[in-house]
Amino acid sequence: MLLNLKLSNVFSIKEVEINFIKGRYVYKNEMVYNNTIVNPLALYGYNGSGKSSLFKAMAFLSSFFLEGDNYPLEINYLLEQEAKAKKEANYLISQFELTFKLANDIYNYHLSYGDYKVIKETLSKNNINLFERLDNKYMLHLYYDNLNEVKLKDKSLLIEIKDKFIDVYDYLTNINVILDNRINTVAKTLVNNNIYDLFIKYQAEIKAVFNDFLLFSDYEIVKKDYKYQMKYDAFYLPITYLSKGTFNIYLILSLLLASPKDSLLLIDDLDTNIHPFILDKIIALANEKQIQLIFSSHNTHLMQLFRPDQIYLASFNNYSSYYKRLSEYKENIREINNIEKMYLADVFKEV
Repeated sequence: MLLNLKLSNVFSIKEVEINFIKGRYVYKNEMVYNNTIVNPLALYGYNGSGKSSLFKAMAFLSSFFLEGDNYPLEINYLLEQEAKAKKEANYLISQFELTFKLANDIYNYHLSYGDYKVIKETLSKNNINLFERLDNKYMLHLYYDNLNEVKLKDKSLLIEIKDKFIDVYDYLTNINVILDNRINTVAKTLVNNNIYDLFIKYQAEIKAVFNDFLLFSDYEIVKKDYKYQMKYDAFYLPITYLSKGTFNIYLILSLLLASPKDSLLLIDDLDTNIHPFILDKIIALANEKQIQLIFSSHNTHLMQLFRPDQIYLASFNNYSSYYKRLSEYKENIREINNIEKMYLADVFKEV
């Protein structure tokens, strides 16, 4: 269960903090999990405010654990140019810090990455250091066997010694990210698997979720003659006939159904090509399955579902993107207030 996420110098972000810990509100308790966190978290903002930077950064981190940094990482080039002009640094260091709970223990993982290599990596448990790494030099606490066999190169130390911290490794590799183009989805379930195989596996459950809306045509996704197709009665259509909205629904629901409890799913532009009724159902399913969800959206209807401590607002200024939690910006929002109308009236514009 993720409690807190901090990012700096990644894509358009200079420094942001995302916090799942619930605020002081006493309404909409169906959005509170384990009396500790709120779920989901929604990110809103104007076009160009840098919302997608969060999801691209987390796609890098997930790919870093799954495949060894296959997804490209970009630093904030504007800040880097400013630093070079002031002769403060030759390159910027991107930083990731996650605080999460597994069973009854609180873990903190930190990664500093720059110039295409790991600069620093640490892991602690209940404020006790488990390992520390600076460049290719490291120290393990509590574990001293077979240290000479670890060859770091440019990979994560956690990957190299994952057998010692398998619960942490399993948690971090179950960070799934759906980017705005949908094709570059980073998910453990999709490593060495075709996305349509996942659709076939979960299509009965997906159709059951939306049975009340009767929004799905009577077809079945199948693999026939080594090709993925849509079967209507005795007839077949190429899988490319699947609409963009239906593809997005299948992708999101498949990952929700395939993910273990307390894992994290991030979705950029959740509402792309998806009917509003289905968006409500996706959020309800995430809470039912106890999957933590962070998404961006321009669909303000969803704001009516949430508490102020579930909404973040993005803005861009001074070369960087910033995120502000609504509950911290407007502390006195009450249940009677209509957050959607306030947002559309630009009440929060100064954020």
